Amino acid sequence: MNDAPLPTSLSPSRWPGYTIAVALLLLGVAILVGPAPPARSTTQVAAFTAVVAGVAWLLGTKFITTGCLAATLRWLSVNALVLGSMLVLVEIVGRGARIDLHSLGGKKQDPRLAFPPWAREPDKELDEVFFQHPGPMEWTGQPLKKVHQLKHGTLPVYDQEPVITVSYDADGFRNPLNMKDWDVAMVGDSYTELGYLPAEQMVSSVVAESTGLRVKNLGVCDVSLLTEARYLRHFGAAPGCKEAVLVFFEGNDVQDVIAECEALEAYKTTGVRPSRAIKPQYSFIGATLETLKGVLNKPKPQTFQNAWFQHADLELPVTMSNMLPLDPRTMTAKEHEALAFGVQAFADEAKAMKMKPMLVYVPVNNRVYHGMIRWTDDLPVEVREWQPNDLASHLQKLCTERGISFLDVTPALRAAAQAGRYVHNYILDTHVNAEGARIIGEAVAAKLKSAAVP
Repeated sequence: MNDAPLPTSLSPSRWPGYTIAVALLLLGVAILVGPAPPARSTTQVAAFTAVVAGVAWLLGTKFITTGCLAATLRWLSVNALVLGSMLVLVEIVGRGARIDLHSLGGKKQDPRLAFPPWAREPDKELDEVFFQHPGPMEWTGQPLKKVHQLKHGTLPVYDQEPVITVSYDADGFRNPLNMKDWDVAMVGDSYTELGYLPAEQMVSSVVAESTGLRVKNLGVCDVSLLTEARYLRHFGAAPGCKEAVLVFFEGNDVQDVIAECEALEAYKTTGVRPSRAIKPQYSFIGATLETLKGVLNKPKPQTFQNAWFQHADLELPVTMSNMLPLDPRTMTAKEHEALAFGVQAFADEAKAMKMKPMLVYVPVNNRVYHGMIRWTDDLPVEVREWQPNDLASHLQKLCTERGISFLDVTPALRAAAQAGRYVHNYILDTHVNAEGARIIGEAVAAKLKSAAVP
């Protein structure tokens, strides 16, 4: 039996407070990581782990007092305390000196800039709770392929996509820098911006080419009716502008206008507006956790195909949208109110500027190809079993009541599909392709021409 004494450096009598110090250090780290990280985030898991480890260390200090296990606990405590003290010192100094770890190297790191502009949420503050793209700016590349790569797509579907340059004016819209006057102001979301198409293939450009009218494009991704009404107010006025066109996307515009209404109400109550700027990172621990999160949560490669478009002998692998249009029969009172409020906001802005308002209804690709699709088994059942509803008719009624001209482009897009033409992007992205944009643009042009006839 070995009765040799413990090494001096591990002697319980020599280092009685080190284990308690480590426990307190772990609890302190949990406090520094907080105070209230999002549920189930990497940060919250780390904070919870630190709390559990701190409590466990305290219990070990109380109940493990002799033997090699106690000596090992104290040895670990010494080293953990040294390393932990260095970590806390770096954390305190970094926070006190306000060193932004996102800006190391002299340039602020913004992961959003890896994406083409049309795939970025607008982050330049406009007024109240609304945002726009910054400008002027320019981007060159293969936009669909770039997004597909960033999402870790595996199919070579966009390998031959042409390299294009997309330019934005000083206000963050896809217009020539010297545009001074126009006849039509077209507002909308990504279906108006169409930042993956050359400028001449945008819906607004097709309308201009087909009618001879000058059309200003006021489209920005990830916005809805209230923001679009503000775009019209701030950027739509011109001496020659007599028409206001809003492009409505049925897939998410109702849900998004609810979020805009809630944000506006919160702003009116608190006076605090939301911000989309990258927050400075003064925490070394936080930066380490961000890096760890990026490593642990890296998306797995996938194909993004969830269906086949079928026509005659053709079977084309495609992606169907999971943004299903709401059914007016089952919409909540809140959804009905928000939709009506958004439509009214557009009508009010257009009429205040003495413009004739028109709303263009754009369907999800599920509606366009309904009955022409073979699904994969892993697609959610609610997407596979979705049936076309009457949201377009409901919206048309809202427009008629407010003096807004209404155009549903579903029949034109579906006619192309029934002829065997796929008029949307194939994989991952479910927006219209160049042919789909042309079909929408020609339908809008025909509507404007007919309205101009005495």
